[in-house]
Amino acid sequence: MHTSTDNLSAGLIHGENQESTPARAPAPAPSPLERGTLILGYVALVFVNVASSMGIFGPSNVVVSNTYPTAVTPAGYAFSIWGIIFVLEGSGVAFLSWPADGGSVRAITARCVRSSWLVMWTCQNLWQIVFVQTPLTPPTPYASLNTIFVPCCFLLLSSWAAGLTACRRLAVAGFQSHAAGVLVALGSAINTGWLSAASCIGLALVGQGCVGGPDAFNDTGAPLALASAATGGALLALQQWGAGYLGLGYAGAVAWALCAVAVNTANPASTPQVRSSALAGACVIAVGSAATVLARGLRLAGVNLPFGGSATRSGPSVPC
Repeated sequence: MHTSTDNLSAGLIHGENQESTPARAPAPAPSPLERGTLILGYVALVFVNVASSMGIFGPSNVVVSNTYPTAVTPAGYAFSIWGIIFVLEGSGVAFLSWPADGGSVRAITARCVRSSWLVMWTCQNLWQIVFVQTPLTPPTPYASLNTIFVPCCFLLLSSWAAGLTACRRLAVAGFQSHAAGVLVALGSAINTGWLSAASCIGLALVGQGCVGGPDAFNDTGAPLALASAATGGALLALQQWGAGYLGLGYAGAVAWALCAVAVNTANPASTPQVRSSALAGACVIAVGSAATVLARGLRLAGVNLPFGGSATRSGPSVPC
């Protein structure tokens, strides 16, 4: 029988909306090659980001972003979230790289995220290298920019998809560890949530290339749709993963990006309508997150709710 402490733990790693999963073969112990590959992948991620910021590949992505703003580009402070992502994922790599027995929490977690993290990081690295090749003087015709923006958008969407895969695998892993939740699940969720916002920027750049610039793209109403899509994705994450590391981490990253879009009045491509939509989206996510946490608290208190299942349920005892 699970205690209330067990149930609280379950909400943080797996989220209260995850059902119990059938037994599966124990995860094998990660080999030295697998652990080494993960370490090298993270080192490459840090190296490419530092090299890009130093201008080794060309103008920094900050310079390029300022040259080609979109209505959904957030204020510069929002990108400080990468510091949190690097710390969490670096700590996660250290956690997963320590030798582990087959079937252990570390082995299960590593099997969930290893390949997805490597794909996600590789796509992010390639995006950094390709994006900074954008000419700093808008060419004629403007649509020729899509020879760069389309591959960049594809890389962003691919990295986001890889992050989602890692999150989904973690959500059904069925292990008990807050260390894995903080060091692996939370970093995965925040990175993936931020990549969803970045993918919206990538799509906006492609759209601007197709119609001839930010003003024409804004006239289509597409930026409003992108802000709404990011908001919907965050709410879906809360619905699927609940009030745990995954659901709240993903939703929090999206809300952070939307708040930065809402206050970015210095952005020449921004419009009052998009800023209002972004602010509304961030508020909706905040309300949804609070409601999810409250619902979980009520279930732990034994209150049967008319939605989302009963207060007592079986399943893994640690939440993502």
